[in-house]
Amino acid sequence: MAKHKLSNRDYIERFSQAIRNSHATNVSYVSRLSTWQHYWLRSKEVSTFDKLRDLHVHEKLHDMLHPIVLRHVLTVEADKIVTAMQACTSTDIRRRPWAGILPSDA
Repeated sequence: MAKHKLSNRDYIERFSQAIRNSHATNVSYVSRLSTWQHYWLRSKEVSTFDKLRDLHVHEKLHDMLHPIVLRHVLTVEADKIVTAMQACTSTDIRRRPWAGILPSDA
C-alpha cells in the first residue's frame, strides 16, 4: 500500500475541521487532534516557541488577505518556509500587479 504524503495545508485543514463523532471518546479525539497538529508543525519545520508564534501570525495574515493577494502569496511561498514578515512583504499592494483592481481594504 502506497503512503500518501499530505501537504501542510491538508494537515491544518484536517485539524481545523475535525469533529468528535459519537462513537469516539474524548481521549481518541484529542489524540487525533494532537497527531494532526504534530504533522502540521513538523511539515512547517516548527521547533521553537518563536517559530510557533510566527506561524500563527502568518496563518492569521493568510486568513485576512483578499483571495487574489492570497493566491500570489501562496505562489511565492510554494516549496519554502517563510516568516510572517516575509509573507507580509510580498503583500505590499503598492508594488504588486493587482494595485488598483482590489478594494481599498484588501
